[in-house]
Amino acid sequence: SQEFLIKEGYLSPGAVQMIGDLLNEDSGFHLSFLQSFLNSLMEFDIFSHEDGFDELTGGFDQLPLAIHRSMPGVVHLNCTVEQIITNGDRIRVYYRTPDTLSPSSVKADYVLVTSSAKATRLIQFMPPLSSSKAHALRSIHYSTATKVVLSCTEKFWEKDGIRGGPSVTDHPSRFIYYPNHNFSNGWGVIVASYTWNDDAEFFVPLSDEKCIDVVMEDLAEIHQVSKKELQYCCDKHVIQRWNLDKHSMGAYASFTPYQFTDYSGPLFQKEGRVHFAGEHTAQPHAWIDTSMKSAVRAARNIHRDSQEWLKQLEKKVPKVEL
Repeated sequence: SQEFLIKEGYLSPGAVQMIGDLLNEDSGFHLSFLQSFLNSLMEFDIFSHEDGFDELTGGFDQLPLAIHRSMPGVVHLNCTVEQIITNGDRIRVYYRTPDTLSPSSVKADYVLVTSSAKATRLIQFMPPLSSSKAHALRSIHYSTATKVVLSCTEKFWEKDGIRGGPSVTDHPSRFIYYPNHNFSNGWGVIVASYTWNDDAEFFVPLSDEKCIDVVMEDLAEIHQVSKKELQYCCDKHVIQRWNLDKHSMGAYASFTPYQFTDYSGPLFQKEGRVHFAGEHTAQPHAWIDTSMKSAVRAARNIHRDSQEWLKQLEKKVPKVEL
């Protein structure tokens, strides 16, 4: 991406640095230009949409919890899939629930795997996945991301007239996001740092205490308040490092040069009755919207395959006239 901007766009190093700092591209200049272009195109389409955004009241986890409540006994949360074994036209999925010694299993006609590419490699498939699928899952590049959230008894940022929107800095925190609505309990929750790629890697080896210390230093300088004051009013925090998350093992797929051509097809390609979906199987990466569209596409393919199977079954079963 950086080479294209300099050689083809005739931009100066200073202009490229400004683009990197303000658009968060400097930490991802190693990615393919196509990847960067698709991301920018998608962001423009989303953020310029006239309908704006919708918010799930109470947090995004309300969506899977609502699905869980609407399908009692069907959706199993906090489980880890260990094996997917195909035997003819039947599949058995072995999974482990928390704090159990032996795995449970469920039978299915078809399976849709939506775990990240890295997490999928922890699943044992029988028969084994094709070499092209296994190679794509092993080789696809993943970005990391780190988010630091503070819960504050005082909304110190409102003293600067800030109600929503971000602050951008070249300090380690890089991107700070402020709430655009009031909390009924008087508290304020601020995303004190949201970083990607190399910027996010900065926080990985740091302890939680050190992460908070770093973002406090940045906030104190940006908002011209004392660090002690921030430590007093923002005494609760949550830190998420996606590449340390045992379920995702990374934030999102981000193709390096040639990976779009080499891996886009194999990543989505089905393996017998086992289908695949997720943001890494479609474009552009990193968006929930992409994950949902890929799941709809896979579900459509499963429906089509099941109809073909029924037609074949009807041909095999002799018709009996009464």
